[in-house]
Amino acid sequence: MEVGNDPARPALGDPFLQSPIARVRVSLRGLRDEAERLLREKPLGAPQRFAAQLAALGGPLSDRYQHVDVERLIQPNVGPDGRGLNAILTALSVLEKYGRNLLKPDKPDYWQTVKFDNPVFKNTVDCIKGSREVLAKFGYTERQADGLAFPDAHGEPDMDRVAAVTFDIYLARYEVDMILKGTHPKPELFSFISQEEIGKSKVEMQKQVAQLTPPTRPQVQPAHPPDIQTPAGVTRPGIPPKPAERTKVLAGNQRAESEKHVVPAAPTDECAICAEPPDVRCPTCDKSLCADCDTKMHTHPSREAHERVPLASPVSMCDICGGDAVMSCVSCDKRLCTDCDGSFHRHPRRFEHERVNLKTGRITKQVTSPETKERPPFLKPIVLRHLSMPAGSEWECPRCSGSNLSTVYICRHCQAPHPPLDMRSRSSDAEMAFEAGDGAAAPPRPPATWECSTCTLVNQASAVLCGACNRPRQANKLKPTATEAVPPARPPTPPAAPPGMWHCEACTMFNEAKAKVCVACDRSKGARAPRAAVDRQPGADVAVARQRPSEPRGPRHGDAAMLMAQEQRRKILQEEEKSKGIELIRLIRSGEHQGFSASEVYCSLQASSRPKALEWLRGGGLDECLDTIVAMAENLPHAGYGGSLSRQEATDAWIAADGNIEAAAEECLRARRVKIAEILRLGRYEVAAVAEKLKLNSGDVDKALVALQGELLRPSVDRCWHAPAEDAILSDGDDQRKLRFLLARYELQSWGRATLALKLLAEENEQYQLEDVVRAVRDFNDLERARQYLKRECPICFSIFPMHGMVNIIFCQCAVCVACFKSNFTFNIKEKNIANLTCPVCNASHQPDEESRTTFFSLLDEQFRNYLDPEVFRLFENKMRDRALYMMPNFRWCAHCPNGSIHDALRLRMDCTYCNKSTCSKCKKPWEVQHEGLTCEAFHTWKLDNDPEMQAAGLAAFLKENGIACPKCKFRYALAKGGCMHFTCGQCKHEFCSGCYNPMCRGNECGMGCTHMGLHAHHPRDCLHYLRDWDIARLQALLTDHNLAFNVQPRLGTVANTGYCEVLEQKDMANGLRDEPCGKAVADQQAGLCELHYKEYLVNLVNENSVDPVHRYDINELRVEMQRNGLAEPPRAANEGNAKYQQRLLQEILANIPLVKRD
Repeated sequence: MEVGNDPARPALGDPFLQSPIARVRVSLRGLRDEAERLLREKPLGAPQRFAAQLAALGGPLSDRYQHVDVERLIQPNVGPDGRGLNAILTALSVLEKYGRNLLKPDKPDYWQTVKFDNPVFKNTVDCIKGSREVLAKFGYTERQADGLAFPDAHGEPDMDRVAAVTFDIYLARYEVDMILKGTHPKPELFSFISQEEIGKSKVEMQKQVAQLTPPTRPQVQPAHPPDIQTPAGVTRPGIPPKPAERTKVLAGNQRAESEKHVVPAAPTDECAICAEPPDVRCPTCDKSLCADCDTKMHTHPSREAHERVPLASPVSMCDICGGDAVMSCVSCDKRLCTDCDGSFHRHPRRFEHERVNLKTGRITKQVTSPETKERPPFLKPIVLRHLSMPAGSEWECPRCSGSNLSTVYICRHCQAPHPPLDMRSRSSDAEMAFEAGDGAAAPPRPPATWECSTCTLVNQASAVLCGACNRPRQANKLKPTATEAVPPARPPTPPAAPPGMWHCEACTMFNEAKAKVCVACDRSKGARAPRAAVDRQPGADVAVARQRPSEPRGPRHGDAAMLMAQEQRRKILQEEEKSKGIELIRLIRSGEHQGFSASEVYCSLQASSRPKALEWLRGGGLDECLDTIVAMAENLPHAGYGGSLSRQEATDAWIAADGNIEAAAEECLRARRVKIAEILRLGRYEVAAVAEKLKLNSGDVDKALVALQGELLRPSVDRCWHAPAEDAILSDGDDQRKLRFLLARYELQSWGRATLALKLLAEENEQYQLEDVVRAVRDFNDLERARQYLKRECPICFSIFPMHGMVNIIFCQCAVCVACFKSNFTFNIKEKNIANLTCPVCNASHQPDEESRTTFFSLLDEQFRNYLDPEVFRLFENKMRDRALYMMPNFRWCAHCPNGSIHDALRLRMDCTYCNKSTCSKCKKPWEVQHEGLTCEAFHTWKLDNDPEMQAAGLAAFLKENGIACPKCKFRYALAKGGCMHFTCGQCKHEFCSGCYNPMCRGNECGMGCTHMGLHAHHPRDCLHYLRDWDIARLQALLTDHNLAFNVQPRLGTVANTGYCEVLEQKDMANGLRDEPCGKAVADQQAGLCELHYKEYLVNLVNENSVDPVHRYDINELRVEMQRNGLAEPPRAANEGNAKYQQRLLQEILANIPLVKRD
């Protein structure tokens, strides 16, 4: 796979890949993806190649393992308190099998759950710390009473995640195995595994292999072996070489390995007992021993505790079963044990392969095919049935559970041999000899299955390792002689079941008597284990003896006929049992749909006929039966000892007795007595109380015991929950008790701090709270400073609070109480502009410039968040947002709604995205179609001349239309006439003149030396502030001088002919401020307006047309204008007339004090 093709990874030319660590990580990720894909496509595949490459690349463990923390999984399980590396390998193998089963398309029937009481899981997986976390990564996240399960919401597992976790487990098992062998290329990555732990695990493995390795199968030699010339250096099959002939293996025939030595080679190179090459060294005995002598010598009780250390010679493992490798095949490059070598090289294509004995170095070659090997002559057998597999079928490997075709002899996943074919080929000889009627003794046939001594799993006879826990098969030494008859193999007798239990014949699990299905294998009670392919044939109860080369007998046709009749009867019985089982399953399923358990349906068959079992349950027969059982149990002798019984106990006894009422009554009373005796062994209780609690808890011993213990603990619990209050303790006269209470309850630093707290609480004139006193003595260790902490006065409400009850205002460090802080700033935020927020004590705000103002608001934001109500704080944030919008030069408010937006200054029309209406971005008036292509002044003139509404309203509408806009935030107001010209913006609180829009300043804030002036503005000479003092005729003359038209009569159709001015003014009424008509008398030649509003109309025309009133100034007004603007008056020349001097002053003003044109 090319890393560069993945868009989630850096390309090959990326500078990130130039570092060695980055290249290693990319390689690790690529190998992991390939391995996970292999597991998803082939769940039984072996990603050994990818694991080997990952181990060789090295790098941190966190880069190689995606989901499993290997160090956290291994480290707690090694050392004195751990189970060791061998147990870790076994657990990893079982966890890997869990993952592979989840990846299969056809999963096992009960893949959704993992039972804790499963002996395999309990003894191999659950004993390893961290194994349940691995199961949770697979998806078993829902905890149940007896195990783990997939959540109901997840129908199928996450295949990508399961594949990744499975490969992590496989890689961990592979690397730990390499560490044990000493072949890991990067052992320093597993430095948390000590060499002592590795050596101990190797010794333990060697002891298990030496004690549990099964004996080799006896070789059956032909009656007249042919005379075969064996070349030098080649041994004959079945004849092991002598120990003296063992030599070292040729270097050319060995596999290249770089194995680490556990300890240096011992001074002696032979066993101290048998002179064979040593395998281990015992430091206690100071001897080097081979594996056999080490097992025999250290079996003695006095030497069992000796710790042996493996010597430097590496231990090779079989490539098929994992046992000790004995033979190395040069042709197929495999290392095999004796059994796997014999099975693997029996194939016709491999029987000529040359193998090298790893211990002796001799070369072995099988020169005769198993098919052509000479055998004693047999008579033609009478074939009763054919045991071979049908063509095109598949067989399942007992080691890795992989599926293979019937024509394949070696598992294509794990290279394990096909055990059924092997066993069939060996058992067929004995069967044919018996069927042919030969009286000669047949060779002994091994048992078809064997039971693992660790996890009790039943395995095939050819399996060397257990399929669940991977432990080797225990040796069963068979010593038959050639002349004595060997009885046929019988199934192992199951161990006696404990009282109240039954023994599953399929998996050897002990189950409770009331259970009808085994908790381990889910088989019904009484079901037998499936018969293996090598089980005995019907009629084969005659002793089978080893075949001797004697004269053949004639066929026994009578025995054959008897066998066929027995086979026919067996089939008939089998069909009858099958039909009964199907009928029982049908009844159980119907009962489960109707709310009855399988045990109740089965037991009901004992109380009624089979077709009426469900009707009996539905009709209340079970309730009557249970009442009868309870009554019978209470009337039995000595029933008073057990007390009254519960319905659940009767149900359990009825199920345990398979529906027998009399037996159920006896069982119910017996179980109650056992439960009472069990509880009485755990404590001293009254029998009547025990019986009552058992009835109340449906016979549950644990719940009854908890209830009994709760009664005993009730006085202590009452004392805990009804302890005296703190006030009662502190009001007690015992000072020592008070001190102990303060030290224990509030965890004060010392006895002196508790004494200080007691002094403060004892002061008569002060009423301190206990929590406040505790905080004071924790921070201060002297009485005076603690009093100062507790007595702080608020400068606003003058109340006394502790220091932690005061709030330091963040921008001036004045301290006020929490209530005053909250009420003051809540009012200011709701009723005022946030720009005017000041300290309520010192009136400081610290906002000299915009940068300081931004810092000021950010500090207030943090403090307001902790003390103000959420709705008030949201209002503060909204005002902060609006203030930031006001500062943007291109932000404009909508004339139709209270929203705004940032608008392009080059375009007059602004479309609101909230109300979908338009506004002129320059004059801030609602947009009209006639405004398109016209300037704001031209559109205003057109509207005055053509708008019917404005013509009808007259000059009053003109004055209304000319509203006011804040020069700072551009927010536009419909200004009601009347009042002074000092205007304060309600949005940004900017103070300005409504006639000229110049800012209103206090004192020297204007920067022009006006220190002794109050609130003032520097008005231009065309401002209404000055022109309102002119009379009407002078203003009209000024307009006439500049050829500007003005109205002197009301427009036709207006309502201004009432004789009173109709311009709206804001008036202070009884119910508040209201907009009312002016109402003043209207004079002639004033266009229907009063004198004040008519002057305002004329001044608006002067301002709109930028008319400079200086041309109408007299000589005194010119001098005042120059003085007002700080311009020195030029000296008057001698004999200079007033007119000429006035003209010279006018030119001086026009040159030095020009009138600024308004927008």
